[in-house]
Amino acid sequence: MSVALPLAESSQPDSDAHVFSTFLRLADEWSLTNAQRSTLLDIQGRTFYRWKTNPDQLHLSHDQRTRISYLVNIYLDLHAIFDDEPRMANEWIHHKNDAFAGKAPLEALLTGTFADFYTMYQEVHRTANA
Repeated sequence: MSVALPLAESSQPDSDAHVFSTFLRLADEWSLTNAQRSTLLDIQGRTFYRWKTNPDQLHLSHDQRTRISYLVNIYLDLHAIFDDEPRMANEWIHHKNDAFAGKAPLEALLTGTFADFYTMYQEVHRTANA
């Protein structure tokens, strides 16, 4: 059984609003706070709130689109790894993990650098394809 991230309906699937909506759905699945969501996108809380309330006027940078892309791919790979346990796939991000210096993967992303998104993606992707 494979699980797809529940995407928003859109006539423009590459639009910033659609990409942001996909991120919001992922963040809901992972039970992220608004502060965590804004930190992952590297934006101020007030910017996140403005985007959330008026998504048609947001503009994602290349960096933000890349961050979202890594997160979506991590999400999809986790659902491939925990194929029969979608709850575990969504909770994995919150549990301490030796692969991330004993931190929860989410904590590593929140306190790390942009490069940590790629490193985490590689680690999860490698496991999903083992």
